[in-house]
Amino acid sequence: MHLSTNKTILSGTLHRLYAWGRWGGQVNLGYPSQSAGFTEHLAKLPVWTKENPDPDILATDKAVSAIEPEFKILIVGKYQWRTSWSDMARRYGWSKATYFRKLENAHWAVHTYLGH
Repeated sequence: MHLSTNKTILSGTLHRLYAWGRWGGQVNLGYPSQSAGFTEHLAKLPVWTKENPDPDILATDKAVSAIEPEFKILIVGKYQWRTSWSDMARRYGWSKATYFRKLENAHWAVHTYLGH
């Protein structure tokens, strides 16, 4: 499925990801923004929870924890760190088109995990 043709379907998931990102920024989920071996470290970490958040945030947190490591990197980069697409693409050696294709796939992975 292509994001542009399924924006309505994804809008609830995107809303939840933005809320999850705001919550994560407030409680500091502990994601380093850069470090040696970050990709391997992130792949092993759960997205742990603190403070008794809304059940939708907990479900989103669980979904992000369960997706593939590459997808998790994209979701954390966009919603927790608020990293620009150009910085993320440069960091991982991706073109703009590749970044957005991978991000779309990451959104669908979260969306699917949430059972939508």
